[in-house]
Amino acid sequence: MYVGYSMNLFNRYGDYLTKYKNSDEPNYFERRLMLNVWEDKLYYTYLNLKGHTENKIQKIEEKIIDSLVPPINRDFANAVIKQQVRLNR
Repeated sequence: MYVGYSMNLFNRYGDYLTKYKNSDEPNYFERRLMLNVWEDKLYYTYLNLKGHTENKIQKIEEKIIDSLVPPINRDFANAVIKQQVRLNR
């Protein structure tokens, strides 16, 4: 549903449970929906990318997002994918 990277998974997870889940901020609508509707069915998978630079990690993240096209993500690196997502959402 969502792909993102974090240097601190504990803090990132905490953000989702506190910042996004109960927010009335319109920009967080999809994340709030994901957390409230799918709450009992969500799980986290992670890749340990220790030793990679932040730039390399961002490139890996872009490739994963462009491969999976997760519904909550809004940013896509590939222009063709980006255009199709805009047309179909």
